[in-house]
Amino acid sequence: VLLDVASWGTPVLLVALSAGRLLARALVGRQHPAGIRSVAAPAHGIGVPAWDHIAWHDGVENWTVEKIRRWYDAAFTEFAEAAGRPPRAFCAPAWKTCDRALEILEDYHLDYATDCRGLAPFFPIVGGKTLTTLQLPATTPTLDEIIGREDVDQSDLNARLLAALSPGGFNCHTLHTELEGQHYPELFLDLLARMKSAGYGFITLADWTAELKKNPAVIPAKSLERREVAGRSGWLSVESGPSLRG
Repeated sequence: VLLDVASWGTPVLLVALSAGRLLARALVGRQHPAGIRSVAAPAHGIGVPAWDHIAWHDGVENWTVEKIRRWYDAAFTEFAEAAGRPPRAFCAPAWKTCDRALEILEDYHLDYATDCRGLAPFFPIVGGKTLTTLQLPATTPTLDEIIGREDVDQSDLNARLLAALSPGGFNCHTLHTELEGQHYPELFLDLLARMKSAGYGFITLADWTAELKKNPAVIPAKSLERREVAGRSGWLSVESGPSLRG
């Protein structure tokens, strides 16, 4: 359920996601509230990644306004009960969203969202109107997207992830608790060490958002488009413009 677990300096934002329903199918947050609240500390960021990940992934673009709103309400209510405060951030399951979902998200007055892939922060444009929920797109491939690919050196997966970083730009890397957390923790620790050796540092998404919003006039407005990404099935929501890194 964590949306961001430490983030950028000489730019790297790390986003940790857990799949399935918010706080897992058994609503573990209700059973272990102390654990959830302990990670909602100032040094971390916490937000909503899903209520029913599979249902959203399989067809949010076909949902009605009412269904999307019910989904948001359920997710945000459960989050508030578990974390002890309302969410300030959202990440669309599997980076799939649609115009209706983006418009309805405005009603929750979040600080930021990570609903798409892209290269840099922007305000989304829907129907010719610029929305106010800042998008901090994920900028790098995820580990599950490069494992097993013939065009990626499987003996050094982190080299591919490091190559996707922009030394002078915005970087937001996503990890999954069920992959890096459960099966590849050493690989993740190696990635962090190599990032630090390369001069990268970390800051929370919330802190970076606060810095950006000090001068909102310089944040561009862009539309989102659907695009396929190597290593992942189906389309993702992607910031319009140039090719993704990695």
